[in-house]
Amino acid sequence: MRPLLDVKRSELETYLNNLHQPWRTDHTNADISYQRNYLRNKLLPEWQQAFGMVESGLTAALHNLEQDAEYIEHQADKSYEKIADLAETAVEFWQLLPEALLIRVLRRYWPDTEFTAGRVSECRKFLFFSADNARLNFTDGDWVRHGGTLIKTGANTELTPPDTIDWDYTKTPCLRCFYGTFTAEYPAARPGHWERNPAVAYFDAAKLSLPLRLTFRQGGETFADFSGHCRTVKQSFINAKIAPEAKRKMPLVYSGGNLVWLPLVSNTASAVVTDATEVLVKLTFEPAT
Repeated sequence: MRPLLDVKRSELETYLNNLHQPWRTDHTNADISYQRNYLRNKLLPEWQQAFGMVESGLTAALHNLEQDAEYIEHQADKSYEKIADLAETAVEFWQLLPEALLIRVLRRYWPDTEFTAGRVSECRKFLFFSADNARLNFTDGDWVRHGGTLIKTGANTELTPPDTIDWDYTKTPCLRCFYGTFTAEYPAARPGHWERNPAVAYFDAAKLSLPLRLTFRQGGETFADFSGHCRTVKQSFINAKIAPEAKRKMPLVYSGGNLVWLPLVSNTASAVVTDATEVLVKLTFEPAT
């Protein structure tokens, strides 16, 4: 609070003199080695003498800037309210914030971090150019990017991936997420021979329900293989020699509630391609490193 900011020194002195009220003056106010005193005691009087209404013009400009700042702070409060209690926020939310709001919302979201100009520039690069699984450190935690989502963690906290991710490959042919990178292609014709590659799966597009759901193994999942036998995901992981610590990053792909693919492990007999297939879709998975 600075209630006398708009009152001139001469006006204050006149008022106090009329009350016969003495006052004290800080002796450093006359020292022009300080920039504020140099401006007040030397530059402003010279500008006033040369250009006339400088003081009143600067006062009006400062008043306008104060009003603008109040409005921007109000808008920053409204923007922050949308994500104040969220540990996961959309990258797009931050990308669409005007420059004046970005730094203010960042300060509210990460209150213990000092946001210098260089720090804000670092945040901007992270928001627009970082790769999937990139991490940005703050004083009070970390940001981890997974696809179109930013996950806020405490300082030195191990990332917990989202329970599920929905993927509509017709809208997003390439999806980068916690698990790795999923891509979708539409081959013009059926391949001459089918790839024996668990990182690749072919489906009849008409038999898939979108969006596909990517999730982790919870236990007890089963699927039918191409011979018609019922197999468990657990045994499939064992057969594929998946290390225990790697299982938490192994995705399962569901369509309409049915398990259709275990990337890097096994294909299933769901949405199989037949001679009647009109649209063939090829899904590929590359795990995160």
